[in-house]
Formats: sequence, structure tokens, C-alpha cells
Amino acid sequence: MKINTIGNSFLINNTEKKNVPHKVFENISAKEGQIPVKVSISEEGKKNYRNSLGKKGEGFDTVVEQRSGLLSGKNMPETDYSFELGNKLAALNEKDVYKSTEDKASDLLKAYASMYDEIVQGYESGTRERYSKDQLSESGYRKLTMSEEINSLNAAYKKYADNLEMQAQQAPKIAEAHDKYMEKLSKIGAERAELATKAQKLYSKVKDEGVMENISEKVVAASKVFVKQYANSTLRSRGIESILGNIEIFKK
Repeated sequence: MKINTIGNSFLINNTEKKNVPHKVFENISAKEGQIPVKVSISEEGKKNYRNSLGKKGEGFDTVVEQRSGLLSGKNMPETDYSFELGNKLAALNEKDVYKSTEDKASDLLKAYASMYDEIVQGYESGTRERYSKDQLSESGYRKLTMSEEINSLNAAYKKYADNLEMQAQQAPKIAEAHDKYMEKLSKIGAERAELATKAQKLYSKVKDEGVMENISEKVVAASKVFVKQYANSTLRSRGIESILGNIEIFKK
């Protein structure tokens, strides 16, 4: 996922995922009464697929073996907390709607709160199972605790908070560079100048917003406030939206 320095979303670079602790596995079982769908692939299709895998350095037989392991339950699909958090953020994104740093921070906290609530409620109900690789285990993996999952979520959240701060710091510089670029476009043609004008409205908002200080620190602190309030049964019974409504990430 590429970091979008100006747009409405901010996602962690794929290379950083390697550093997220607790690569885990999710135990997925077929739903009761669900009928599997059979898909037939022609010989020509299989041949083309084998060729495409060969270019990627991965054998067709290996992929088939991995698929069989997943279906049998022997292997479990890997869960990446950064990826899941990114999916939550993407769901909150609105097309063609400008979001300030405060808006993005609010969305990030909301995504975090949603995942945190899913983890806690999953363990309380006994329905959640996540596994981590463990060479000392006979099966090759072990079941994670709720605390370990939350630690992994916190690590992913911190990375997003850091990237939000970096994005906010870079935005004014990019907006300034765009001003110079727009001057050149205006001399090329009316159509391109019109496109540049639309972009200029976005960059004007970026410049008006300015650069906030200690963004990551404040965003992380807000998550700790949420966790503390979530632990209060009375507040929790009102729902996470109610708790989030009481949290001000950037105090005026």
C-alpha cells in the first residue's frame, strides 16, 4: 500500500509490514449448511496459470498443496493487523471528500476502536481464535492470547499514527510545489488548466490547515483514553461510538 500524502486515505507501505509483530493465523471453518461451489478450469487455463506462476517463481503444485492445506484446516491463513486496520480505514473513506488531519486521525481512532472491540468481544464469547507460528509446538503454531492480539493491534496503530504525522509534514511542501506546476499548466491549455484548478482547491485547504505538532503522540494517547473508558462497563454498554464522542484527539 502506497502512502498517499495528500488524498483522503493514508496506508502503510508494504515494506513496513515485515516489522509488525505477531504474524498470526485465523482459524476459518466452513459455515454449517453452506454448499461449496465447484469451479472447473480448462486444460488451457491450467497451462496458462502454471506459466504465470513460473514467472513469479512459485510452482503450480506448490500452490495446489497450499490450497489443500487451507481447505483441510492443516494450514491457517495469515492475518496482518496493519492490513485489517487499513481495510477499516478504507471503509470510512468518502470519495471526493476532503479530510483534514483531524478527520483522518478521527477515522484512525474509530478503526482502532472497532478492531479492539472485535478482539475483546471475541475472547469474551469464546469465538475468536488467532494463531502465531511457534517452532517449539508440535503443530507448528500456538493460540494467541487477547493481550498478544491487542499488542499487535497497538503496534499497527502506532505505525499508522507515525505515517499520518509524516503525511501532514510533507503536505505543505507538496502544495507549494504544485503551485509552481499549476503555473506551467495554465500556459499549456484550458483543459489542463481546468484540471489544475480542481487540484488547487484541494491544495489550498492543505495550506490553510497548516502543520500540527506531535500528531502521532496525540493519536496514540487518544487510543489509550479509549481503552481506559472501554474498560468501564457503564461507558462500554453505551457503545464505542458514544465513547469516541467523548474523546478529543487534538485539544484546542
